[in-house]
Amino acid sequence: MIRKKYILFVLIAFIFSIGIYSQTAKEVLSSLKKVYETSTQLQANLQYRLYKGYEAKEVNEAYEGVYLKKNNRFYAKIGEVEIISTPSFYIKLNHREKALLLADPIKINTEQMTNNIEQLFDYLDIAKFNDKGNYWEIELKAKPITQLPFSSVEIQIEKNTYFIKKQIFYYNGEIDFSKERTKSDMSSAKLEVVYSNYKQTKFSFTDEIFNEKKYVAHTGKIYNPILQYKEYEIVNAKRK
Repeated sequence: MIRKKYILFVLIAFIFSIGIYSQTAKEVLSSLKKVYETSTQLQANLQYRLYKGYEAKEVNEAYEGVYLKKNNRFYAKIGEVEIISTPSFYIKLNHREKALLLADPIKINTEQMTNNIEQLFDYLDIAKFNDKGNYWEIELKAKPITQLPFSSVEIQIEKNTYFIKKQIFYYNGEIDFSKERTKSDMSSAKLEVVYSNYKQTKFSFTDEIFNEKKYVAHTGKIYNPILQYKEYEIVNAKRK
């Protein structure tokens, strides 16, 4: 049984890949790919909206989020979850569960990311390409044999910046919308992610957000949450 919380991790990386539909679609996706690869500093606000049913208009669950990239450092917030990734550490904070995961840095580089995406897109085709005036709309559909969690995704791309405007994921099968563990409420689902307020300067956060001491203190290899997170359970997965 698949529950809601497990599908709220958006596969943003798919925006980097180029499918096969027409020369115009190739050019749009190629420009989009270049913008995201060459933007060393970028911030965007995100809204996550989960719907019960493909045709549903009423939002079942909503989260606010933010994404920040500063060279090789990344910060993301999805609802009550924060993720901080730097060349020296990786931290995931879950404020609802009062948990803090500390781990070795995750190596992220554009070349590796692009290669992985191209492999994933062996399972996807571009089904539609539409000019919507001030943005393009591209629909990607999964091929008949695939293990991807969604059957299709729609991507809206702003014409003047080539930034993502919106993504809509249509998930395979059904998920459990029940708020009670002892009951089930199965239905198809779609996840809408809206991007806004892009910034490449004058960010909402200072570099302090990437400081490990903002989250944990340590003596040797013994790590503990700082006073602000003293009630959080820490999982230290660092090996170095």
